[in-house]
Amino acid sequence: DDAWTVPPETREEWAAEVSRHTPLDADDLVRGATDVQWFSDMSSELGEERFESLLGASKYASSSGGHKRAELFSRALRGLVDEDALRERIDDKRHQDSVRALGLLPVAEDEDVLRRYEFLRAWVASDRSSGSQRRASESLAVDVGMDNLARSAGYRDPQRLVWAMEAHAVADLASGQLSARDGDLAVTLSLDESGQPALVIRRGDKELKSVPAASVKRVPEISALRARVTALRKQGSRMRASLEAACVSGEAFSTTELADLFAHPMIAPLLRDLVVVSDEGVIGFADDARHVLTGDGDRVPLDGSPVRIAHPVDLLASDAWPDLQHRLFTDRRRQAFKQVFRELYTVTDAERSVADKSRRYAGHQVQARQAGGLFRARG
Repeated sequence: DDAWTVPPETREEWAAEVSRHTPLDADDLVRGATDVQWFSDMSSELGEERFESLLGASKYASSSGGHKRAELFSRALRGLVDEDALRERIDDKRHQDSVRALGLLPVAEDEDVLRRYEFLRAWVASDRSSGSQRRASESLAVDVGMDNLARSAGYRDPQRLVWAMEAHAVADLASGQLSARDGDLAVTLSLDESGQPALVIRRGDKELKSVPAASVKRVPEISALRARVTALRKQGSRMRASLEAACVSGEAFSTTELADLFAHPMIAPLLRDLVVVSDEGVIGFADDARHVLTGDGDRVPLDGSPVRIAHPVDLLASDAWPDLQHRLFTDRRRQAFKQVFRELYTVTDAERSVADKSRRYAGHQVQARQAGGLFRARG
């Protein structure tokens, strides 16, 4: 935390030295991101006794807070921190470095990753009383925790972790529906064609609008199905948000990764109504993992190069934007987020002439709270 209070020349020397050992950015390291592989290699080479000596001596080269963070992270990485104790500290104290450290605990099985992922996802939402600044700092801690968890679990980046965990969470529904009974009452949970959860309640031949309260109390399996619907709807919202984030960031997917997304029962229906573009310029609605549907209605094979969810910048460059908008209406597609009708503001000639200034919004009033919320939501 205190790395940026040192003189600039010392900071630059530190950042240059660190860059020789890790691809992580110096700013990310200051925020609490940790190179799990680097730590593993370094601690193995030193051995336990020499590492403890180094850790103890390092307090003379850092602040009290910085050294406590280093101690916590190193203990987490070596599996010397109890997960339940860490989660209790997170809940009771809202301790943000413990949030970061949760992602550093060793992973023994997939369930460990899923459990920690779901805990981190739910943690920020659990606080309804803190101010915007506190929520922003907690959201940053969760982002760093997710980064650390992705590296601990062997994923290339946090987005891959998200796809994998969300797929894991619906694996049981991918192969069929789930059912529970209470006498002649049958409750069935499935995913419809759009990937949304559908809960069907029947008493004999009659379909009911809601689950009777008595059955919810009497049969735990029915209660679990009803709760699962709420969880799946939240998951659907996260999926839409992650697809939009991938669009905005220009996230590239290999052919294999795209096939994995199409195997996800909730992502695939959302993805089919989005426009994708390959590195070679093939553009159209994602028909499946190997083909797109162009604005002219042609089914064209993808060329095998990495694929991105198209941003309006890509749509403008393709000259196919109007045709894709028309195809959206013709096919009555409903997009997971605003894509083909998303606003795009290009740089004007006047702005190009001054290079570093824009007076496009001069004199406009900004609603500070609203703008702050938008900035936080958009990263």
